[in-house]
Amino acid sequence: MREDIKRRIEQIRRGEVPEGYKKSLDVPIPEDWKVKRLGEILKIKYGKDQKDVEKKDGMYPILATGGVIGRTDRYLYDKPSVLIGRKGTIDRPMYIETPFWTVDTLFYSIVRDNNSVRFVHYLISSINWKKYSEATTLPSLSSSVIEGIKAAIPESDEQTKIAEILSTCDRVIELKKKLIEEKKKVKKWFMQTLLTGMIRVKDIENRTPYEELKKRFIRINSGEIPEGYKRSKRQDIFPEDWQEVKLRNIASIHRGASPRPIGEPRWFDDNSEVGWVRISDVTASSKTLLQTAQRLSEQGIKKSRSVLPGKIIMSICATVGKPIITGFEVCIHDGFVVFENLAAIKDFFYYLLEKSESIWSKYGQTGSQTNLNTTIVGNERMTLPQSQSEQIQIAEILSTADKEINLLNKDLEQWEIKKKSLMQLLLTGIVRVSTEN
Repeated sequence: MREDIKRRIEQIRRGEVPEGYKKSLDVPIPEDWKVKRLGEILKIKYGKDQKDVEKKDGMYPILATGGVIGRTDRYLYDKPSVLIGRKGTIDRPMYIETPFWTVDTLFYSIVRDNNSVRFVHYLISSINWKKYSEATTLPSLSSSVIEGIKAAIPESDEQTKIAEILSTCDRVIELKKKLIEEKKKVKKWFMQTLLTGMIRVKDIENRTPYEELKKRFIRINSGEIPEGYKRSKRQDIFPEDWQEVKLRNIASIHRGASPRPIGEPRWFDDNSEVGWVRISDVTASSKTLLQTAQRLSEQGIKKSRSVLPGKIIMSICATVGKPIITGFEVCIHDGFVVFENLAAIKDFFYYLLEKSESIWSKYGQTGSQTNLNTTIVGNERMTLPQSQSEQIQIAEILSTADKEINLLNKDLEQWEIKKKSLMQLLLTGIVRVSTEN
């Protein structure tokens, strides 16, 4: 960061007004910026019911607060616009350039005069909308509230330059998200083929032609048994030198303890080194659990089941079948099981469980949560290589895929931080942009 920008930020932090700035809206803003109500730069319009205009193969999207919910051949507006949730999701404005229809829970806007629609989108995205919510239970906004909000606005040329910089960040972020999704698809394909034996590690080492592998896929998927394969008791086709075993023969399975959630405040201690695992902690993590939202006191630990670092746990209630490796000492409640005394390579076993996450839904009843127990989990049959060497090789391939995805996610996180920082600097005028060509 340039020294002049650093000095300016320090001045503002001290409550001073830097040269070339004036105090307005309780903060310093550039002297040539104007304070305006949003209603001076845009007009808020209400969406309409979509029932009479819906058409399956329509040209234009029908939008609600969660995104596209249908199609239509009619549109409410055909110019670039900023969309703002009227109810519920009020803090996620959207930008759209193509003709569209919005339902009555989603405002659209007509941006006035020469104002940059992209700039207006970034400006609106920077506003704390929850602060302006009119409802106490379900957040909601009115057009008058939105149009009455005051903001510091630069001239149109500077708006355009600011929007171009932030749009560049958005494009990079979108490209990285797409790359992550592609990497996830590759990993999923490897899981589906390597963990079933449809592709063997020796196929990769020997560079078996894809056409030969494809023929094998087709035969197995059609129910035929290729040479070197056999059928399992659950009717899967797998390599002859693999084994089919019940999970209880691969690991000892123990259920967590204590009711969910622990209700006594004295059972928690933010300074404790022992984590209290909730499903939200697991779903927010990747392969290894490195943190939990809550920590347990000594009293809480006594009420639960302790799990040492490096163990595999799996959810068995509601969101079932989600495995994770503990990165530090934790305690689990009865919505989890822990696998111990593994007769398989740990990382391989983790990926075997991850691939099998969807199989547990068959134990649920329609309209109710799926709940498992140690007997159900232990009786589930799995196929796996007898050779630990092959287990290690498969786990290494999948671990490499995970490392690539994690690195990309960290890079994405840095870009999102960078964009947030740029928004704070550019939309307040702390950093100015040149409007010269």
